[in-house]
Amino acid sequence: MCNLLLVTAGIIFTALSALNAYFWGLLKNQYKLHSITVSSLLKLVFNPLFFLILLTGFLATLCAYFIVEELGVIGGRFFQVIGLVATVLVGLLVFHEQLKPLQWLGACLILAGVLLLVSS
Repeated sequence: MCNLLLVTAGIIFTALSALNAYFWGLLKNQYKLHSITVSSLLKLVFNPLFFLILLTGFLATLCAYFIVEELGVIGGRFFQVIGLVATVLVGLLVFHEQLKPLQWLGACLILAGVLLLVSS
């Protein structure tokens, strides 16, 4: 697979990850569920947003598969971490969620670890 195709798959994966987080946030805000019950699960499953969540998650998984197939597990992790960064940014910028200092530390450690693996 050429580099341009890999980068494109990475960008698509990142965008799908961000969209998936966005749709989950919309669904969470729409129902404001405090506990999981059978009736609340049925509401979620029959909501059109849930279909979009499944679709974006499935397509992101396909992109991740092709990236890992080409770069290997360690090389492919870089793109998957970028997807996690996109998810965090959606939470912060769109849904105004706050990360605790320990969560920031964890995110930085994960990113640093993946960058170390990819660079070696």
